[in-house]
Amino acid sequence: MDFMDEDVQRSESYRAAVQSGPVRAKKIAGVTRSSSSTDVVDVDTVKPSVAAASKPSTASVQLHSPAAAKPTPKPTPRPTPAPAAAPAAAKGKKDKKDKKRKSDVGAAAEDEERSYDMLIQRVSAISKPLASKKLTKNAYKLVKKAQKAKMLSRGVKEVGKAIRQGKTGVCFIAGDISPIDVISHMPVLCEEASIPYCYVPSKEDLGAAGQTKRPTSIVLVQKGSLEGFDEVAAEVAGLEAPQ
Repeated sequence: MDFMDEDVQRSESYRAAVQSGPVRAKKIAGVTRSSSSTDVVDVDTVKPSVAAASKPSTASVQLHSPAAAKPTPKPTPRPTPAPAAAPAAAKGKKDKKDKKRKSDVGAAAEDEERSYDMLIQRVSAISKPLASKKLTKNAYKLVKKAQKAKMLSRGVKEVGKAIRQGKTGVCFIAGDISPIDVISHMPVLCEEASIPYCYVPSKEDLGAAGQTKRPTSIVLVQKGSLEGFDEVAAEVAGLEAPQ
């Protein structure tokens, strides 16, 4: 009986030791076992592992938390421009076109007011032979055609270079150039090259015929298959030469 009581006491003390802290069973029970036996229990090792297994992960907490369940707010859309801006821009363009048309009409009316008789009063005394009103109009038309066909030389330098290179045609000189000495040598150059020439009353009109906004002192319409070239050249050649 004493022997059985001893075993009961040992088992009870073993259970109390396991619950109170880490001990080895061989020290409590008095039985010699190897240190690698499976009966060795480390409570400090078992408890944290159990606690770690029972503790939910941070990812799962974040996944099931009410804050994570909330939908992300949508970005606020930018305000669309007012539809009234497009008609305003179109209106501005229309106003510009109207102003341009009015200016063109005004320029045309101004050109009509500048009659041929008024223009010839401003030409130099040496502007001979001077083209008539009809010939001046035909000359400007021919210059315009030559510009489109790339058969036009403009300015004293360009015309002089073309004549020295042996190019032929018909030459028109502005009679209201000031000072007139700028072009006074060009008639002599034309006569030496047997190129017919004549003066026209306006440098602005001559420049406009050549598709430029700048006044032009002299142009050379090169000989070619231009409509009306032969008629104008023959009329210019038939003008009375200056004495």
